[in-house]
Amino acid sequence: MTTGSGVVLLYHRVADIGMDPQEIAVGTANFHEHLEILRESVPVVPLREIGTHAARHVAITFDDGYRDNAVTAAPMLKSFDSPATFFVIAGSVGGAAAPWWARLETFCFSPSMEARNIELDVGDSKLWVDSRSRPARERLYWALYWRLRPLSLSQIDEVLAVLSPQLGPTSELPADNLFVNAGDLAKLATDELFEIGSHTVNHPLLASQPRDIQEKELNDSRRILEGLIGTRVQSLSYPYGGPDAFDETTVEVARSAGYRYACIVRDGLVGGDTDPLRIPRCAVRDWDRREFERRLHRWLGE
Repeated sequence: MTTGSGVVLLYHRVADIGMDPQEIAVGTANFHEHLEILRESVPVVPLREIGTHAARHVAITFDDGYRDNAVTAAPMLKSFDSPATFFVIAGSVGGAAAPWWARLETFCFSPSMEARNIELDVGDSKLWVDSRSRPARERLYWALYWRLRPLSLSQIDEVLAVLSPQLGPTSELPADNLFVNAGDLAKLATDELFEIGSHTVNHPLLASQPRDIQEKELNDSRRILEGLIGTRVQSLSYPYGGPDAFDETTVEVARSAGYRYACIVRDGLVGGDTDPLRIPRCAVRDWDRREFERRLHRWLGE
């Protein structure tokens, strides 16, 4: 069993939004509270130092590269002198298209969505879902989300193209500036507090992809990001991060691609015996001060 003194926190967004079925957004007020608690409780160190200190310590990471990371989170982090690593989807930098999961949310939870039965072929299975109530829409969303994750981006787009006309017109489209642009990324990279890491090119479930696709995702993302920021990219976060998100092949590919460390999603302390290509991270939700403090002390084993 891995023992250690470091805890890596996983954030995605710092934004005050309404629809958030994945619970990946932390509100600005709560994020400020989180940073205050960290300042009062434990040192915040760069990810490269996690597990190397004798006393309890924390590293902060963000997945996906949402624009609010640069616009909202980064200034708040700087005000607390807190370092952070931003794992960026290279293929989304400056892109106008919303990611598939944001489009799925809009399709399933739009107030103007027409109530009807949905029939879809997803991968090798057929899906039938009644969408005539909010609970039914939630079932539709999660049924599709888990079935779409292992597919290629082109396969996901095909399913969503069939889904959209079945649901009828949506009242709003996903934001077209969800992710950082090249200017945002360059500004983050020039700040000594921040590190830019890779989160692949297209955010696939790597373990479901053949080795050549995994190699292309990990090598190309590094190349693209290094071209944008002008410095070496040494860290990686496996998309989705859970036990089904990566396998031994993924870890071998990451090592061959030259990544020094890679992060997963699993609660746990980081220490000298932690595999640097399987660094556990604790996912943070939109918790108030009391709840975040309780969770932090539990993760730290205090």
